[in-house]
Amino acid sequence: MFIKYPAMPSSLPSPPPRPALAALALAVALAGSGPAPAAPAPRARLAAAGLAAVRPSIQVQSEVQCGAVIPGSPQGFLVLNPFPIPGGSRTATPPLVLAEDASVAPGGFTLSGRPGARWTLSLGGPASVQFRGPQGPKPVIPVAQVTLGPGGAWTGSFPPGPGPASSTPPIALGLTVQVPALARDGLYTALLPLELRDGDGGLGRGLLMVSLQVDRVPMTLSKTADLAFGSFLTGSQPGRVVLAPGGAETASGGVTLIPSRAGPAGFLATGTPQARFSIALPASATLAGPGGHTLTATDFTCAPGPHAQLDAAGQQPVRVGATLEVAASQAPGAYSGSFIVSVVYD
Repeated sequence: MFIKYPAMPSSLPSPPPRPALAALALAVALAGSGPAPAAPAPRARLAAAGLAAVRPSIQVQSEVQCGAVIPGSPQGFLVLNPFPIPGGSRTATPPLVLAEDASVAPGGFTLSGRPGARWTLSLGGPASVQFRGPQGPKPVIPVAQVTLGPGGAWTGSFPPGPGPASSTPPIALGLTVQVPALARDGLYTALLPLELRDGDGGLGRGLLMVSLQVDRVPMTLSKTADLAFGSFLTGSQPGRVVLAPGGAETASGGVTLIPSRAGPAGFLATGTPQARFSIALPASATLAGPGGHTLTATDFTCAPGPHAQLDAAGQQPVRVGATLEVAASQAPGAYSGSFIVSVVYD
């Protein structure tokens, strides 16, 4: 018995493609056809980082130079105006006197921030800014007012622009300074802190150096009393009258004192408080009398002196005495003359 099997085909059909392989092939084909597109997410992150980096800032261009002043009594005010720009201008209220031996310039700076953002400028730190003098923490010179130029505004908007940041035009800063009576001489300096805030909540800070030169008060010497030897009698012998700065008077030789008004010369020296100074006295002075007769005053002395120191108010009384040389049988009459006393800082 024969069993007949059906004939087998000569070749078997290929199985259908597997979806996984087809997806892989498609993916490979797409990846190989042209450049891959840039991923948008990193670009978005970079842009956000750029915006966050724009913070308000203060660019200081020049310090505040108030120049030099000569103080007086009572106190005075120095006004450093921020205009005209550049250079500014100064005024002083008497008895304060402007001096010309130091540079004068208002402070200068610009502000930077996000274009179009609002900004507000203010003084940072203590509300009262004070100059510190060369002698340490005291004395101090307070800043009474701070002004800006050219418009005087403490608020505004950053200029529009294509970039991530823009800057304001230059801003000038001036001061009003309260100079105490007879302030000590020397260089006074201060730091003026500034704070800049914008509408995005950003904060920037800056420091301006401020300087003020206080020159020595010119020394003055004013007369408070004339030197008077008083009255005396002369004899056949020469003599002398010695009048001490403290007021004591003695006579010797052929001279006899008689009761009269006598006393040393008096002066008041004024200048920079606590400053040391020297007193210069004449070698001699001539007193002219009747008929061409003369007397000679010599050996001038002073108290204090010849070196002294002004007090805390910048004052020091000075008394001056001398010795009067009297000839034998000196012609009677009134004799008078003058002499010069000078003072100078050590």
